[in-house]
Amino acid sequence: METNSINIIDDFFSYEDLLDINNFCKNAVYVFGSKDAPDLPPTGMTHTVQPDTKIYDLFKSSTEKLVGDHLLFHSILLNCFAPNENAYFHTDFPIKECVTFIYYPNIEWCLNWGGETQFFINEEIRGIIPKPNRIIYYDSNILHKATPYRDRHRFTFAVKYVAPEYPFLEQFKNY
Repeated sequence: METNSINIIDDFFSYEDLLDINNFCKNAVYVFGSKDAPDLPPTGMTHTVQPDTKIYDLFKSSTEKLVGDHLLFHSILLNCFAPNENAYFHTDFPIKECVTFIYYPNIEWCLNWGGETQFFINEEIRGIIPKPNRIIYYDSNILHKATPYRDRHRFTFAVKYVAPEYPFLEQFKNY
């Protein structure tokens, strides 16, 4: 993967899987106060997807095919932002040898709703729209943030992979 690249795959799961994933978002139990980094105040809510679930297996098996054997699976978080809730720019990990996937489980979307993921690259902001059933992946050290929907909750799944030579990254499990 090229440095500062953002890879986009549309229609990532079957429509049936998309419906199951969307339903999972609506029924998950969330914890308030996720921090994007230790020095930032909490925003949004999160749900840690557990290994004994169909959703966990679906995301892990589908994403590990794209990263290959050189990275280790780290975690799957389901993020939820309320309407007009603003997140902060952050990195998921401080090194570029790690990869983050973001999946948009919404069934529909229109431009005036907002909800894009913004990336800060080369002194410019690039927004990726939350097209239904889209997954993106990128170097985890790229500055990015979620933007809210205008009038509905925004759900995303974050699937993270780390380089095996960086065992200290376990401390980032909750970010």
